[in-house]
Order: sequence, then C-alpha cells, then structure tokens
Amino acid sequence: MMLVVCACNQSADQEISDLAVSVLSATSGPELDIKLPPGSNKEPDLTKLNQRNVMWVLVNVNDSLFVNGESRQLLELTAMAKQFVMNPDQSTELAESPHHAIIDLKNDRGTTYEVYLNAYNALMAAYKELWNEKARELYGKPYSDEMPFAERKAIKTAIPMVLSESEPTSFGE
Repeated sequence: MMLVVCACNQSADQEISDLAVSVLSATSGPELDIKLPPGSNKEPDLTKLNQRNVMWVLVNVNDSLFVNGESRQLLELTAMAKQFVMNPDQSTELAESPHHAIIDLKNDRGTTYEVYLNAYNALMAAYKELWNEKARELYGKPYSDEMPFAERKAIKTAIPMVLSESEPTSFGE
C-alpha cells in the first residue's frame, strides 16, 4: 500500500470535490490535513522512474533518519528537500525539475509516531517554504489559502508536491 499526497494542477471542481482526509493519532495527538489524488487501479511502472527524481527518506525502527541511504539529522531535512526539488545548480544527483521531483517517505513499523510526524512536517515545511518563495516572486505576498484560486493554482503548477508514503516495513527490512 502506498499513499501519495499530491498538490498539483487541478480544476476548481476537482479541488472542491476532492476528498479531504484528517489523519489522527490513536491518542489525542496532532492532526494532518491531506488531500488524496484521484484513485487509480493501475500499479505504477517503476521501470520508467528516473532514480535521480526520487528522494528516498526513511525513518527506521531506531528513529534514525536516512536520506538516499545516508544518515541525516531531522534539522537538515527541510533544506535538503527544498534543494532536491528546485535543484538550483542543475546537479545530476537531484531532481531534473520540480515537475519531476518525488519525495518518498518510509518508516519501519517500530518508528515512533512523533519522529515520523516530525519528518513528515519537515517535508511539508519544505513545500510551504517553496510555495511562499514562488508567491512572493509572482505576486509580492506569501502563499496562503486565502489567495485567489488562480494564484494558488499557478504556484502549485510551478512547484507541484508529490509526497509518496510507502507502506511501513517490519523492523529494518
């Protein structure tokens, strides 16, 4: 099972009719508001996936964070994600463009909810910062849900968010 969170090019009718989902912790913890992309019965063809366009993020059973197989600190994650998505230096190690960038977040079943949520929030913060920067560039103001739909759509078209949440593995698989 894989959950893909995608904030991308949608019509007003689609945006209104999309299913909003609140993910709540089993206890009285924080809430995540996400919008699910349109459903599909087709399995994705991973052979067509250019590996440079995927940033692999893993939080393991020891609550350690790994990005593309290298140990990292949570405090680095937002900046790393922004760099990966935008690739300002056109590195062959980072995404070809924001339109190709996919961030895959995976955890072990033993990962604590707090650490997983912190990693998720760091990735979401990267996109929010990028959208703010683009909104300031295009419209001279920060991104907000109160912006006209056309402005929000232009920003999310320029920098679409594709955050894939892979099914958790069992203790270090």
